[in-house]
Amino acid sequence: MDWNIPTLEELEHSVWRCTACGTCKTAYDYGPPATNADICPAGTEFGFEGYMASKGKIAFARGILTGELELDQDLVDAIYKCTLCGGCQNQCQLDHKPVIIEMIEAMRRRAVEQGVGPLPSHKIIAQSIATYSNPYQGPRRVRTDWTRAFRKGSKPIKDIQKEAAPILYFVGCTGAYNQAGRVMPTATASVFNKLGIDFGILGEDELCCGSTAMRLGEVDTFKRLAEANLETFQRLHRDQGVETIVTSCAGCFRALHKDYALAVGYEEAMEGIEVVHVVDYFHRLLQEGDLDLQAVEPRVVTYHDPCHTGRHMAAFSVDEDGSTQYPGAYLGQDDAECVYDAPRALLEAIPGVELREMVRIRANSYCCGGGGGVMTGFGEWATKNAAKRIAEGEETGAQEMVTICPFCRNNLGEGAKRVGHGTPVRDLTELIDEALAGESGLGKVSKGGRTMKPKERVLERLAGRAVDKTPVGCTTTYGMVDLMEACGAARPLADTDPVAMATLALAGVEHAGFEWVKAMGWDIVPMSEAFGCALGEPRIDMQYSIKGHPLAEGLDALDYPADFLTRGRFPMFEEQFRILKDRVGEEYAVYGETEGPFTCAANLVGTEQFMRWTAKEPEKVQQVLEVTKNAMIDVIKWAFAQGADYFVMAEPSSGPALMSPRSWERFVKPVITEVAAAVDGPLVLHICANTDKIVPLMCDTGVAGISIEEKADMKYAVEVAERAGVAVFGNVATATTMFMGTPEEVYDESIAALEAGTHFLTPGCGIAPRSPLENVRQLRKARDDFFSR
Repeated sequence: MDWNIPTLEELEHSVWRCTACGTCKTAYDYGPPATNADICPAGTEFGFEGYMASKGKIAFARGILTGELELDQDLVDAIYKCTLCGGCQNQCQLDHKPVIIEMIEAMRRRAVEQGVGPLPSHKIIAQSIATYSNPYQGPRRVRTDWTRAFRKGSKPIKDIQKEAAPILYFVGCTGAYNQAGRVMPTATASVFNKLGIDFGILGEDELCCGSTAMRLGEVDTFKRLAEANLETFQRLHRDQGVETIVTSCAGCFRALHKDYALAVGYEEAMEGIEVVHVVDYFHRLLQEGDLDLQAVEPRVVTYHDPCHTGRHMAAFSVDEDGSTQYPGAYLGQDDAECVYDAPRALLEAIPGVELREMVRIRANSYCCGGGGGVMTGFGEWATKNAAKRIAEGEETGAQEMVTICPFCRNNLGEGAKRVGHGTPVRDLTELIDEALAGESGLGKVSKGGRTMKPKERVLERLAGRAVDKTPVGCTTTYGMVDLMEACGAARPLADTDPVAMATLALAGVEHAGFEWVKAMGWDIVPMSEAFGCALGEPRIDMQYSIKGHPLAEGLDALDYPADFLTRGRFPMFEEQFRILKDRVGEEYAVYGETEGPFTCAANLVGTEQFMRWTAKEPEKVQQVLEVTKNAMIDVIKWAFAQGADYFVMAEPSSGPALMSPRSWERFVKPVITEVAAAVDGPLVLHICANTDKIVPLMCDTGVAGISIEEKADMKYAVEVAERAGVAVFGNVATATTMFMGTPEEVYDESIAALEAGTHFLTPGCGIAPRSPLENVRQLRKARDDFFSR
């Protein structure tokens, strides 16, 4: 297939028509009242003309064309420091206006041809697209993971290659592979189901649209993907009756609608097929009276116009042959294809939603800062730019920012974290789904008629409020060998390296189906380590354990060092928290965990001797607990400062197998109660063995949740805990069923725990390292099946 993708030389006539007037530097609106504001993210950040919109980039193009500039690394770096947002193009009124973005991309294509582009950080993405047909290095089978809930809810999504449908929902790579981005296809499919719309997806056979490759200058990869997709579209139209391709990704929309149109024969290939963004599609239904939007919880929102659905879709009129003015003259612009009105009309149609506009909107919208490869190549700048946009939104008094692009949603979410105000960023389809009654196929929903995000589900349940379904995950440690092999981060590196720790933590979400993420390593001895306990060397299937007790010979060395939180692995944990919060902070709860104060004290002295002291020398017990209690308080406060959403104290040494309920009430309960009173944030207390006799005491310490093993009676624990306003975690057997049992046995125990009323479906204790991953996955499967009944 031939393509009309121009070279830099073919654009030369327009390149030289820039007068360097500087209009492209600022978003100007004639008003009234007249306003102006920054429009170029690169120019705003770096200040120099070389980074400023088209004016500096035009000079680069001229220098490359004349041979005065060599494409060295500094020049390539400057060319890629551009979000390709089109803000400069919107301001320009000269003859080179229609090709400004094309000109910058042509320089990138030239850099790739000469082997100096893209940037090193981009090459991983480029290789992934070339190898896996997606930028996320994800296997094809993962593309349909987001559809599981619909299968469990008895409304599986059609495979359009097997079942005919008039609508192909083109999901896009971000919606399929990005954990946070999956909310978009989930909400879209939910709305389709509620409205009774006949649609299907390509599933594992869907390929990347090629937008990312095109923006990076990897034109050959783009052509390969585009040609394959055009062939697929044509076949689906002919054989399966596809008439409309709907996408919820702004990048896919731009690629399918505009980039593919550069192919010779595009009109013939797409004859009888319309490409539409899902928001435009829903807007049509609204106009036709087929979208009955119900009232939602009152809120004030502001709307962010993505570049790829906005000004990138403008059509430019050029006098190609000189019949009106002169060859190449810019004649005008048509914004009919720009998605400006539809999202605003939909927001205004939802009862309870008040829309307040920012200063820079529509064609003058300020870019989120993540496009054009910037989010990957210059992540810090992308987040900083997004924070500016979030701040602009907050100035309107809005409680939420709404958009229709997964990249904008993700990057603006990072910006919200940087600002520190936590402004939620949502996709418009989420709000539409919330405002529609009907059966989505996602199972029972008991709160607000909507499916909750995992993080919201966890925190609401910890707060004692109703949720749509029981959260599922692990209360303590899950450093499993199968997870290590699946994610490539294994012990001993995963015990000390922050990146490996975070990778293994995220594997719980990505491979096991957990709905929250663990920080602070894969054992319960961090405090003991910082106090000076000697640790045994870990193996891939064995976590750190205590091998030496610094207070075994007496309490003369008992001390709480001032630099406690800089000892041991705490500096590594701080970095792990940062990585996890950056990756999943808005989607999944992140929890910290260490041993509790009693277990830490026992580790310092030696468990056997410490237990003897509880009977014969209680004053020594109290002396050590005073120190470990203060350390516990500081550690928990530190963890919350790092971004922990809740904290787990594991107290295996205080279990009923080692001490009586009376001793527990005397020594453990007062310490846990003081800790809970001293910190601001939810605490979960885990204790091993049969805790039936101390469950009332555990619930009377001020913690938000208790974690119990399979030996305890779940139904009894739930009855006691609910009276105290405490949540219960548990209690599938770890040492037996999950480790040595069959998947069917794990599934049955999970159902039993759910039927007994557990508030969080989890293993009864930390998961044994050699437990099969398939067994662990049964937790999520059982939960989903239970709530689809």
